[in-house]
This record gives sequence, structure tokens and C-alpha cells, in this order.
Amino acid sequence: LSAVLAIILGIISGNYKIIDEILHPFIITLRTLPVASIIVIMLIIFGNELSLLLITFVMVFPIIYEGSKQGVLNISEELKNTITMETNHKLEIMAKLHLPLAMPYIKTALLQSFGLGFKVIVMAEFISQTSKGIGNELFQGSISIEYELVFAWTIILIVLVMIVEVIVKSINNKIKKKA
Repeated sequence: LSAVLAIILGIISGNYKIIDEILHPFIITLRTLPVASIIVIMLIIFGNELSLLLITFVMVFPIIYEGSKQGVLNISEELKNTITMETNHKLEIMAKLHLPLAMPYIKTALLQSFGLGFKVIVMAEFISQTSKGIGNELFQGSISIEYELVFAWTIILIVLVMIVEVIVKSINNKIKKKA
């Protein structure tokens, strides 16, 4: 949900400066808030389980939004003018021009946000101690002074993120070959 909303708003903001100006203070706020503060505030307001999703949403949204917006802003004016001569329908222009040409930026932002999202969820689990996730396992290992458990879960986390990134990149390469 965060990715979809960020991509849509990023593409719109890349096209309409007024939308970018309206969203800019919110994006800056989300980017500058310390992760620990967001986690604690969300836990206080929303409780444990819902907070994990909201925390991840808040942390990855600005990255994907900025990537999408920058992708649109880097499309040449000549190309924009050419497609505008073919159609004036805004949604069609966004679907046929902006989204495909912004895709390299969006993919990079998605990969960056995936790793960050994973770390944020683990940190939120560690602080909230609610779910049976990796963060909770790290917490249990740290309080019981079982450092081998902490290192084992850390290695598992690294391997999981690497596997998912390899899968995403291979899917991306297959899509490129078909195009």
C-alpha cells in the first residue's frame, strides 16, 4: 500500500508543482523523524500489531515517493511534448510515458525501501516485544545474554534480505528481456 500510494503521488507531484509543494512539508517531516521516535509514538497511539505496519509505511513512503517524483522530473521536455501531441488525456500520458520512464528510479527506490522496511520492522519488534518476529528473538537473546542467538538471527536476517533482493533483481531482469 505504501509503495502504490507513494508511486502515484510521486508521479503526480512530478507533474504538478502545486501538489509537490503541498506534500513537501509532510515528506520532509517523514524523512527527518528518527526511527526510534516514530516507533515509540506509533506504539503509544496505535498499540503493538498495527504499529508495525504503520511504522514501515511511514519509513518507506518518502523513499518511494521521491524516487517516483525524480523519475518523472528527469523525463526530457521534448519527450513530454511529443506524447502530449498524441494525446491530452492525463492518465494516458502518466501510464504510457511517466510510469515506464520513471520505472528505473522507482525500482531503485523499492529496493532501497525494502531493506529499510525490513530493518524498521525488526527494530519495532525489538522495542515493542510483541510479535514472534526476528526483533523479538533478538531481544530475547540480548536479555538472556545468548549472544550466539543474536548473531544467528542477524545472519538469518542478512541472508533473507539478500535472497529477496536476488529474487527481485532476477524478476526485474526477466521483465527487461521481455520488453
